[in-house]
Amino acid sequence: MSSYPSYKFAKRVIPPSLRKLRSNLDTGELTKHGYHLNKTDNARHVALKKAIREDGAATATKRLQLIEVWNKRNHPRRAAIARKDRKWVVKTYASSYHRQLVAQRKD
Repeated sequence: MSSYPSYKFAKRVIPPSLRKLRSNLDTGELTKHGYHLNKTDNARHVALKKAIREDGAATATKRLQLIEVWNKRNHPRRAAIARKDRKWVVKTYASSYHRQLVAQRKD
């Protein structure tokens, strides 16, 4: 009897936490504020400030992290831009970011 390797690892199940994050990101949540990965740093930061005023720093950070994850294999430059912007949001809006995360954890 010959033994063939199991390919169960290739059939990954998406964890419920990621499914939940994906369902929360609608198309155009950041672009409606003028955010595009091909714009300059200053233009992206202005758009992110608008998004943060509307939704909060933690929500904007999660959206940027999803953009980063979705692009990391096929478009690594785009992922790097999203990562840089995510780090900028956390650094610039640290107090409101952490305050919003604590409030979300209490809910």
